[in-house]
Amino acid sequence: MVRLLSQGETDASLLSKVIHGRTVKRVGRDVITAALIDVISEVDIDQSEGKRKKAESRMG
Repeated sequence: MVRLLSQGETDASLLSKVIHGRTVKRVGRDVITAALIDVISEVDIDQSEGKRKKAESRMG
């Protein structure tokens, strides 16, 4: 999800597809999708990009 957010993705249905299976089984994909609708801001995208770059630099 961090990669998608850092790439500017805001589509809740697409973002919910990359959530871990155990989480989906526990709460349901529809709940996850509803929770992601209209809550992703530019700030979230910028922060995700920074976290992704930091993680990638640690990996090599």
